[in-house]
Amino acid sequence: PLHLIDRDSERFVLGTVIAGGWEPYNQTLGTLEPGDFEVKKYREVWTLVVANAAKGIEPSMSEVLRAGLEAKLPLTPGELMELTEWGVPGAPLAGWIQRLRRRTADRMGFRIGELIQGHTRVGISENCEEIQSAREQLAALERSLTIPEKNFDSP
Repeated sequence: PLHLIDRDSERFVLGTVIAGGWEPYNQTLGTLEPGDFEVKKYREVWTLVVANAAKGIEPSMSEVLRAGLEAKLPLTPGELMELTEWGVPGAPLAGWIQRLRRRTADRMGFRIGELIQGHTRVGISENCEEIQSAREQLAALERSLTIPEKNFDSP
């Protein structure tokens, strides 16, 4: 459902990192994963940013565009310019990151609920392994929600 996608936060975080380089990227370390970006193109851009950073290449529009061309992604300079327009260099990202992580948890919960609902329609007794898998996914989701969060500022 659309209410489980936060395009504005995704664009803000990506735009701020691409426009600002290392400083905003370092704010994301250990907190964001590609799956936190529900919009496929944004997930692909984030993956490029992380891969470049792992090689010691500072996040920037030109470097992300270069990496996108090498990976043969349909990524245009105009799309990256639009993302950087959403960014605010020097802005604290913690609150925005927290919003993305919460949306990720909400999407996971929704998908697990759909999975369980689908299996119960057929009959729980005929889907024991699938139900067990869903229980494990719920337990993992619960653990991810109980991990103490950093001291996030509001966006």
